[in-house]
Amino acid sequence: MNRLSVELSEAAVVSNLAAVRRLVGPDTVLMGVVKADAYGHGLVPFSRLLVRHGVGHLAVAHAEEAFRLREAGIDVPVLVLGHVAAADLPGLIRSGVRQTVYAESQARALSRAATALGRPARVHLEFDTGLCRYGLDPADTDALARITALDDLVVEGLCTHLSGTAPELVDEQLARFDVACRAATALLGRRPARHVLASPGIAAGLHRRTAMEMVRPGILLYGLGPSHSPALLPDLPEFRPVLSMTSRIEQLRQVPAGTPVGYGASWTPARPAVVATVPVGFADGLPKALGGRGRVLVGGVRVPVVGQVGMGHLNVDVTRVPRAATGDEVVLLGDRPGQRLGVQEWADAAGTINTEVLVRLAPATPRTVRQLPYSTEQERCA
Repeated sequence: MNRLSVELSEAAVVSNLAAVRRLVGPDTVLMGVVKADAYGHGLVPFSRLLVRHGVGHLAVAHAEEAFRLREAGIDVPVLVLGHVAAADLPGLIRSGVRQTVYAESQARALSRAATALGRPARVHLEFDTGLCRYGLDPADTDALARITALDDLVVEGLCTHLSGTAPELVDEQLARFDVACRAATALLGRRPARHVLASPGIAAGLHRRTAMEMVRPGILLYGLGPSHSPALLPDLPEFRPVLSMTSRIEQLRQVPAGTPVGYGASWTPARPAVVATVPVGFADGLPKALGGRGRVLVGGVRVPVVGQVGMGHLNVDVTRVPRAATGDEVVLLGDRPGQRLGVQEWADAAGTINTEVLVRLAPATPRTVRQLPYSTEQERCA
């Protein structure tokens, strides 16, 4: 009996990819964002699902994630979105991993490393058009000219990141990005692939106004709404959560009315109760704030989490569940007939965003892939 099971639905991944493609058109290249251990879904198993279903480009946050993909035999183009230490440059270049260039000094370091290896460094130039995070100044054409003239630097893409989806913000940022793209195209004698839209822009339907060669879907691929605007998703019912999480009842006890339960005596039943102890807690990524606020499914019934969530356990009130027994399944996240427990529910209870909940899920638990009917084999990847 597994203490904790985390499962990925291949059918949900297929549905989410189809939904993204409907929003951006069949000719737009998808770069699947799998940073932060694929948003807690497991970097390698989730990336394999994307590649299996036609995603030809992946994006990660750091060099370590790119190396893990290559070690797993995933050889599609991978773009590192964030900082790369100088010591990692040779390995990334040898592996054909693309890197985001957002500073001239970084471009020069890449050029030197590529020349020393005798092979090109493939890069995407990022411009800061209003997010005030990473990026080259779109108006600094002198710096852009120096970067594009560097030896052994192949510019494959031009990108920026929107700070929001409000029309005035989008128009302003796109105007700045267009200036940068025109300058880069003139200097290179060709136009690299452009990408601006991540999940919020895709969900908001901005591709109709900002059609470019590539998009970077992230949280949508996992079946959830953009972190800061999850309300967009109810209008897009094709998106289905990919991840489910289950455990089992480890112990049951009859608790008399008026008996305090858990740390700090934070819950006291007003009437006799049946309390189940489940062997998962905040060390597994459950928000501590679920205590007294969260719900789980037992026997198809939504039951409350009572008392505080511990490091390795939680208590739930199963008084309303007929014939609840040790070993019964406890659905922490996922669907059952007529019921759904979602990540957004956890996020709302904890006063945070869905992406924070996902990336805190314990990576040590293997992610099992529930494959489509054409295969009965279960793929397990740590």
